[in-house]
Amino acid sequence: MTTALDGDDRLLKPKDAAAFIGVSETTLRRLYNEGVIPRVRVTEDRAAYRFGDLRAFITSRPVEHGGALG
Repeated sequence: MTTALDGDDRLLKPKDAAAFIGVSETTLRRLYNEGVIPRVRVTEDRAAYRFGDLRAFITSRPVEHGGALG
């Protein structure tokens, strides 16, 4: 059975969302405050992040190719 919260609509807690994109919860909040990543207000004092929005953020970032260390 599928629900509205399958796949890209799945909601992640801030801790899990931050871990998924490889940043701290503080940085995740900053990204939200700067309008970079949207969030969903679950209750008056709880927010969550959509998996699809986080994946879109990751894929929109430039890929770096490292050079020789020296």
